[in-house]
Amino acid sequence: MNNILPNLIIIGAMKSGTSSLHNYLNLHPEIQMSSLKELDFFILEKNWNQGLDWYSNQFPMNKEAKIFGESSPNYTKSHIFADVPQRMASVLPDAKLIYILRDPIKRILSHYFHQFVDRQEMRSLIDALQDNNNNYINSSRYYWQLKDFLSIYKLDQVLILTLEELEKNRNKTLQKVFDFLGVDSSFEHPAFLQNYHLSSEKRRLTNLGHTISKLPFGLRFCNLFLSFFEEKIQYPVLDEQVLMYLKSVLSEDIAQLRALTGLKFSDWYL
Repeated sequence: MNNILPNLIIIGAMKSGTSSLHNYLNLHPEIQMSSLKELDFFILEKNWNQGLDWYSNQFPMNKEAKIFGESSPNYTKSHIFADVPQRMASVLPDAKLIYILRDPIKRILSHYFHQFVDRQEMRSLIDALQDNNNNYINSSRYYWQLKDFLSIYKLDQVLILTLEELEKNRNKTLQKVFDFLGVDSSFEHPAFLQNYHLSSEKRRLTNLGHTISKLPFGLRFCNLFLSFFEEKIQYPVLDEQVLMYLKSVLSEDIAQLRALTGLKFSDWYL
């Protein structure tokens, strides 16, 4: 064990810019992010039983760093993974948390597309949204996810950001993050211009390619002949039926989030 435990956790939300933020923060000389982005340490069903030695060893030694951090969007999926804030506070009671959000409806579209690309989702969008305890919708109930953390952590330990502000004014937004973390807020880097994990760049293996990829060395074979095993897929269309349905199920949660934070989220659908 290298005796390093993080004092920063990016707790989500999935498909809201956590990968980009993780990489941008890691460029700062006073910040060291974990080598593996999604550690999922505080999730019982994932890596909690690996123990603190394992967790500590995910953070490279860095004598210049004041902040050590990790990013696990699964931490704000309480409908799937229970008691994450309690485990987190038992180890890191003084940590600072960042919850980066995006328009909850656009987040759902991106989440669905991600699952569709990975062939974890084969239903139409409207059919996929009808499940009880729906993962897509519940992952966009930001207030509901956040309130569990705020039952343990103080509100001033949590910074709420949005992907929209990170995209529109990156340097100013990162300066706000650096201020929150107590590091040099004047730091800038050319790589702040880079974007990560763009959904529009994704492709999906065909049925045959997916079957072959499961065989030993099958994925390598598919990658050698991508033109035969890859298909273009269309990003889901937000039609009026889906939009009205999502507004009806998410409006109360987002109103509570606005009341809690005082933020307007004026770029969002609701």
